[in-house]
Amino acid sequence: MRDRRLASARRAVMVTISPLFADIIRQVLAGRIAIEFAAEIRHRKRLEARLLRLQPELVLIGLRRGEDDTIGGTILGTLPRAKVIAFSHDARNVYVHEMLPHRTELPDFSIEALFSLVSLPSWPAGHF
Repeated sequence: MRDRRLASARRAVMVTISPLFADIIRQVLAGRIAIEFAAEIRHRKRLEARLLRLQPELVLIGLRRGEDDTIGGTILGTLPRAKVIAFSHDARNVYVHEMLPHRTELPDFSIEALFSLVSLPSWPAGHF
């Protein structure tokens, strides 16, 4: 029988994170939150299909030396409800990607306000 705490645990996956760093993450998080590590993926081959099958709420991914964090947006394209945390190759930098609902109220609606909203720049190229 599964531990009752795991029944409500966040489902997580680690991707291309070194075994030593993965152990540290696992121990630190398991001591504080209900989390189930569904898989440790050592390479990115067929990553999208694997993530779709596993359906994690949390994806922890290790970046390669010189790699930027754009893979976080790519993963969100596959799992839009997930939180993606990307660690630089030396774990000095961490990047969090997630899609959040956003709502803005316009108390004084006008044609000029509408024009400003429509004219706002979209996401930077390559953001997703």
